[in-house]
Amino acid sequence: MNFRVFDKIYMDGLQPGAAVEIERALTLPNKAKEQMEKMGKWAGDLPDSLEYFQGENQILIIPRGAGLRAFKIVSQYHGKNVSIIDERTELPPVRFEFKGKLKPFQEDAIQAMVPRASGILVFPTGGGKTVAMLSLIARRSQPTLVIVDKRELLYQWQDRACQFLDISPDAIGIIGAGKFSIGDRLTIGTIQTISKHMDELKGQFGHIIVDECHKAAAPIFSDAITQFTAKFIHGCTATPIRNDGQTEALKFYLGEVVYQINKQALLNNGDLCHAKYKQIPTAFNSWLDGSRAYTQLMTELVNDSQRNQLICQTIADHKAGGLSLILSGRVEHCNVLQQTLKRNYDIDAHVITGSLSAKARDDVFTQIKSGSVRYIIATTSLLKEGFDLPALQSLFLAYPVKWKGSVIQMIGRILRPAKEKQYAMIVDFNDINVGVLKNSARVRAGVYKAEMVREV
Repeated sequence: MNFRVFDKIYMDGLQPGAAVEIERALTLPNKAKEQMEKMGKWAGDLPDSLEYFQGENQILIIPRGAGLRAFKIVSQYHGKNVSIIDERTELPPVRFEFKGKLKPFQEDAIQAMVPRASGILVFPTGGGKTVAMLSLIARRSQPTLVIVDKRELLYQWQDRACQFLDISPDAIGIIGAGKFSIGDRLTIGTIQTISKHMDELKGQFGHIIVDECHKAAAPIFSDAITQFTAKFIHGCTATPIRNDGQTEALKFYLGEVVYQINKQALLNNGDLCHAKYKQIPTAFNSWLDGSRAYTQLMTELVNDSQRNQLICQTIADHKAGGLSLILSGRVEHCNVLQQTLKRNYDIDAHVITGSLSAKARDDVFTQIKSGSVRYIIATTSLLKEGFDLPALQSLFLAYPVKWKGSVIQMIGRILRPAKEKQYAMIVDFNDINVGVLKNSARVRAGVYKAEMVREV
């Protein structure tokens, strides 16, 4: 049988038993349907399972990241009677000079990645994954495309590449933020723009890196990833989990988790700062069934004046230094909290949401870095990723986040060490009178403890 490696894996001449096993390995239960049914919602139009393979003219086609799993099954059925046809793109080498020095745990991680053409690297937020991956880029010596999903991450990667690869901004290709250029050695792009230019990009790179790769199973990512023919494709993330139950699908596209950094070691070495948390009960209550009317429940919650007053009073009473971040899930809630803090406590807080212009956002970040801003209020969706401010000392979670991955990402924003920062503090508001919200708080508490955040 033929085992062809290109943009995907193409297998023809498979024994029926091998095909059945591979298809079974690449079929996952549809957690979205299960969740809707648990909530009593109609989900009859959703499939019971999701298939990550396709058949075409008696050829079984699967994503490249699942190649090793498939090859093991193929070998069991076909033995040595397998013809491997490798048509991946490996381009003439290009020269990078890495100017940094990796910490021992970063070096161990990259050493584990080098022998593998695919795989996922899991770094805790603040573990320096961008710098480590730039070192991998230098060692690969291949024209590289870094895929991100936010403009902020695009510019973060560009800044780090200039610093650690000794490359000028003009020499880095940029795809996104209104620009389209392909660099001779390094290109960084947003998935939103990359997906619109696949015909121009497919064969241009020998190395692909997907940042925040827990999103790789989303259609916009997976559709693009499975069109690239680059020999090397890797992912990196702080949270290798998905809230739709398709965590395993990440590996189908990018390969197995090759290395996962031990967070305790980072804490012991001072590469991350220690953190504490406390949950403050609120008096919020509602007649709504949160499992059936969650959106309406959230509308009631953000408009509850007593709850908002408790949040603002807690912020005003909090005496820690440094920068404080207040997170909500609603833009209108951010604005209400800003107004209440100013009116009742004469606290000036800057609101950062997706509607803020790029220039206004840059101005706020400049003020933050200068130390003239002490309080920022933002939406959880905006600041879960692409946010790098080591000065963050305190986080006030004013909205009942319920996905474990989001909680981990947000914790990570305050764990970066900084001068005179002994520990970080998380203040979490627990709506104990509403069952579904109380359960979310219980989940968050479990995440805090798993992430070695100590309760006070």
